[in-house]
Amino acid sequence: MEIIIHLSGRRLDTDFQSAANEYIKRVSPFCRIKLAFHKKLDGISPKQGTYVININPDATLIDSPCLASEINRICVNGFSKIEIFVSNTFCHENADSSYALSRLHMDEDLACVCLTEQIYRAFTILNNITYHK
Repeated sequence: MEIIIHLSGRRLDTDFQSAANEYIKRVSPFCRIKLAFHKKLDGISPKQGTYVININPDATLIDSPCLASEINRICVNGFSKIEIFVSNTFCHENADSSYALSRLHMDEDLACVCLTEQIYRAFTILNNITYHK
């Protein structure tokens, strides 16, 4: 499984990047996560055969068990790649699903860290691994 997280603008702040990298490292036995930074998200075209998700605070709230079920469903339906667009304002028009991590309008740096943590948590649920050490 490969997951690409699309973000607009500059790279993440150093502390947020470190936190995201920690979760990306932890989830690496199960999937590969890549952070992609763009000047504008509206010009990005996901590859054919990719499952596309919008992360937007106005969408349906999703928790870790629901995200785990969604990732499992995506895999069962034959998708091996997920592209996620993180934005408070932009939604990709061809998205298959839209979810909110919180009702808060978070800075994209914080939203990226929360998303990588939720992805890690979802894979621990799917693989029956204790989350807390």
